[in-house]
Amino acid sequence: MEQAGNIFIVDRKSRLREETAEALRELGFQVDLFDCGEEARIQLKKSSCQLLLAEVSLLSGGGVEFLLGEDAILSSTVVILMAEKILVDEVAAVMRAGAADFIQRPYGLEELCLRIEKALKVRFYEHELTYLRHERDIIYRFDNFIGESEAIKQVFTLLEKVSASNSSILISGETGTGKELVAGAIHYSSPRAAKSFIKVNCAALHDNLLESELFGH
Repeated sequence: MEQAGNIFIVDRKSRLREETAEALRELGFQVDLFDCGEEARIQLKKSSCQLLLAEVSLLSGGGVEFLLGEDAILSSTVVILMAEKILVDEVAAVMRAGAADFIQRPYGLEELCLRIEKALKVRFYEHELTYLRHERDIIYRFDNFIGESEAIKQVFTLLEKVSASNSSILISGETGTGKELVAGAIHYSSPRAAKSFIKVNCAALHDNLLESELFGH
């Protein structure tokens, strides 16, 4: 997962705000503190943060406007909201608007840290999934191959044939000629497209470890 980043805390209770900040700093996060939502909004326009932990009553529109309004925060920011009292309709509204979690106060710092780490991990994997879909749908496509010569047309025809095959395929060529692009295009055009396409840099593996890394012990 990504290394610890920066967190904005919006909370009117200074003691709890400081205790929470200290616990998060011990985990490696950089923490900025605010006692009102508007200050946090202004700062978010200047610099983004990885996660926003905020008292819902301090945010405009009960959090929904803050998440979806014209000046909504960046979608890359994970938002966890908190309140003294849990109101089902309020929680449902902010979760639909994009909040990652809703925590009732008072909370235990250990539980809070676990929920923050969980929310960040979920966002990390969402980004990974988005990239993999982009990789599948955009990067590894035969349409991205450039060439009009008879030789390259023969290559395209061959690639389409081997994509439907279950045979092992060796792709050879000099560095920078597009071997990985070809391999990806074959995989995502094959019946195995829904499965993982795993790239391994064998040059980075020691001779003694190559077999175990690729095939297990």
